[in-house]
Amino acid sequence: MAPGMMLEYGTNVLSVAATPGLSYVVGGCMDSCVHIWQFSTEEGADKTELVEYSCGGYMTKVGQVDFNSEGTALASIGGTQNTVWDFTGEGPAGSIPVVTLGHTKNCTCQAWQPVAGSKLLVTGGKDGRVLVYDTSLYAEPDEEGIPKFAAPISVAPDPEPDEITALVWSSSDTRVLYVGHSSGLIRCWQIPERPM
Repeated sequence: MAPGMMLEYGTNVLSVAATPGLSYVVGGCMDSCVHIWQFSTEEGADKTELVEYSCGGYMTKVGQVDFNSEGTALASIGGTQNTVWDFTGEGPAGSIPVVTLGHTKNCTCQAWQPVAGSKLLVTGGKDGRVLVYDTSLYAEPDEEGIPKFAAPISVAPDPEPDEITALVWSSSDTRVLYVGHSSGLIRCWQIPERPM
């Protein structure tokens, strides 16, 4: 994407994320979809091509989009589920996403574990639950076109009925997570070691 370039979409864009090399810019939108701007340059060409498309099927507006540290997966919030799109290879167009299960009220925030190669995604919701998913572990659908579903691998102990408003991983210990609540409470939680 060139400096000063403007990307337009026909409705409110509520959140934005970009891959590290800026080959993709993604907007979470009011119309219950993620809109994707893909930039590609042919080898030896001096012109960048822009391709636009949308991925829909969300329960509500898409309030947050976040790439993992490598830019190979995008997590997006829309309703009680998080949808994870695969950005490897040809990108998400025509692919089947992973959909997370476990929240009883709308998700409010999410954060990828800031470790190279990690597939861990943590989510928080209006239900006060903090759930951790390994997005590489999911149930294969029985029918073509059906999303892959992922269940949480870990749940914060003693969930509070207090809406989760913020999630951040510790910069010094990548198993430690800080959780903000609408009541003003901040809790610290350490994710258990996973057996190999």
